[in-house]
Amino acid sequence: QQFQQAGTIGVPARRVTAGVKGELAAGSQTVVGQPFSGTEERKSVQTLADGTEISSSSSDVYTRDSSGRTRVEETNDGVTTISIVDPVGHFSATLNSETKTARKSASMPVLFQFGTLENLKLMAERQEAAQAAPRPVAMGRGGRGGRGGGAKNDTVIEDLGVQSINGVLATGTRSTLTIPKGQIGNNRDIHVVNERWYSNDLQMLVKTVNSDPRFGESTYELTNVSRDEPDAALFQIPPDYRVVEAGGGRGVAVPAG
Repeated sequence: QQFQQAGTIGVPARRVTAGVKGELAAGSQTVVGQPFSGTEERKSVQTLADGTEISSSSSDVYTRDSSGRTRVEETNDGVTTISIVDPVGHFSATLNSETKTARKSASMPVLFQFGTLENLKLMAERQEAAQAAPRPVAMGRGGRGGRGGGAKNDTVIEDLGVQSINGVLATGTRSTLTIPKGQIGNNRDIHVVNERWYSNDLQMLVKTVNSDPRFGESTYELTNVSRDEPDAALFQIPPDYRVVEAGGGRGVAVPAG
């Protein structure tokens, strides 16, 4: 999960499988036998040198059934966009509530086998290495904002044990990346802290906190979690929607059922 560049603001992208797009993309893994629904909340805060805070937030509803079908529902400016991934029917679809259209394409999700603490630590190490890479500096300067890469940076990974996060048991890890004084023109050490809480039951992250003094703090949290089996109709394209197959073509009506 990457932080916003200086001068811009953004919210953390989705999931590992949730929580963090780029770590594990939503819908690209199939998790069977673990149905649930919940609200994904993302927040980002950047504090400028004069004390001004720039904040942004977003949320969506994430649903998964026992067969591994997933549905993500996002509403922006009154328009609801729904993304469905069906590993049983081998398709994915994006539904637009305003135009009542569905863009459908073939999809072959892979089996989700991620879930060990060792893999979480490996993921954190790779993420820290990416964040340590030089970034564009503020004030519109176009070059890279540092000297040298991340090879000299030190990362410490801590095991935070198991806690209940919004009613879900999760294993926590905290990785702290230290960028030494002078490596990117900094007059003191910079500490970048990433905290992850991963649920083996849900096989996804349920909370993340990413703090970087250069760019601000981003958080992700799964709330309002229900372990009930969702309605099967949530993973189907409504019969009154016009379907457009990926790659173009004319829309066609979808028969009921």
